Amino acid sequence: MLIAAACAGLNSIISLSAICLLYAWLRHQSNVRHLLLLGLAVLPIAVFANFVRVLVLILITYYLGEAAAQGFLHEFAGLVMFSIALITIFAVDEALLRFSNRRTTRKAAA
Repeated sequence: MLIAAACAGLNSIISLSAICLLYAWLRHQSNVRHLLLLGLAVLPIAVFANFVRVLVLILITYYLGEAAAQGFLHEFAGLVMFSIALITIFAVDEALLRFSNRRTTRKAAA
């Protein structure tokens, strides 16, 4: 099995980083620390999502054949991977907000 040089791994990392940083800047302009934390979370999320995508494509190739893995399912796996990575970034953002709010509440109570 060969992996094409034009595989979407690097492209998705760049695209996901750009979208995440734009989202973080629009939502957390005044909170530089939150923006940086969310920006740092992009790389591991994108790498893990691409790992899962490659694993799914290997399984598709094994069970359904190379033609299935190179056709519609290849593009669909890329779209699903990118969507899941975006949703994960939104979830990480929400978790960071909750953690930050909890920490602020504890400081105010003390």
